[in-house]
Amino acid sequence: MSVAIRCRPVPSVALTALSTLIAVITVSPALAQEAPFLLGDTKEIARDRAKKAPASLSVSPRTIECELDAGAKATRAITVRNAGGQVLTWRVVSAPAWARVTPERGQLAFEERTTLQVALSPSSLPAGAHAGAITFEADDVEGSPSALRLRVVVREPPKPEPPPSAPLDQPDVPGDAPGPGEEPGEQPPAQPTDVIPRDTVTTAPASGFAVRAGYLVAATGGDDVTGGSPVLGGTYSPPRRSGPRWEFALEFAGERSTSHFTSWPLAARAAALFGSGRTYLLAGGAGLLEFVTDTTNDNTYTNGVISLDLGGGVRLGRGADVRMRYELLLGSDNLDGQAAVSVGYAF
Repeated sequence: MSVAIRCRPVPSVALTALSTLIAVITVSPALAQEAPFLLGDTKEIARDRAKKAPASLSVSPRTIECELDAGAKATRAITVRNAGGQVLTWRVVSAPAWARVTPERGQLAFEERTTLQVALSPSSLPAGAHAGAITFEADDVEGSPSALRLRVVVREPPKPEPPPSAPLDQPDVPGDAPGPGEEPGEQPPAQPTDVIPRDTVTTAPASGFAVRAGYLVAATGGDDVTGGSPVLGGTYSPPRRSGPRWEFALEFAGERSTSHFTSWPLAARAAALFGSGRTYLLAGGAGLLEFVTDTTNDNTYTNGVISLDLGGGVRLGRGADVRMRYELLLGSDNLDGQAAVSVGYAF
């Protein structure tokens, strides 16, 4: 590498007594190749240097301010930029419960930027001014952490207008002004309503559960039955749209005895109830499982029985009713038929 500087005096045209010293610098080709900053493009050189610089996190704007009505929402756009050269990986590390950033993380190359959406939903905040901050972070880079400040003002909801006041000259009796032949203060005749007092209900109760308790006595049998037994059970009526109201029941009867057998029946029943007034008819069937003890042969076994049920009842109001049912038994070892009287209460 060599630089040659040659100086020579040049006589001036106007001033012959003075001379001007002119220096001519000659750069060799080898120097031009080894020192590109003397001849190259300065912008490209600066860009190459910037690419080698460390990453730098930049968030703009730095503040978001808005006013919202109670229950309203808003969305604002912000920009995250890599102001350095190396690759930058950023993320959101904290935000208020009423602010959400989308997306919450990303990666930016040299001079790359991305637009984020900040959703503000201060529905849970009371009226007034509220402040918060969203913090962005990137590992070991300049400008990290960076905070985006938030300020939201929630306006109070409008107050309901009071109802209009009554005119001063309005008649004492609510309603229209008195007509011809009517005295001021005279009330119009009462209009009929469809409201039925609860204690005089004449329609079938709504769907739901009920409990029943009663007494079961033998009507006919092949053996001498020594008495009846108490019955306790529960029922369920599903919602109905048309037709009869269905009822499903599970009942357990106490001990029943004859001269040769002792049994404890458990019954699962289904019946259709016809009639929506105070009285109704009942038709259905049941499957009974009898736990039988043969007192003569000292033997215990179970016996399956099917019954056909017919009966009716009277609704007493307030969910209560009285019912009588006759059961024709098919397959029983000791009875052909029996009757039951019960009281139910729906809740």
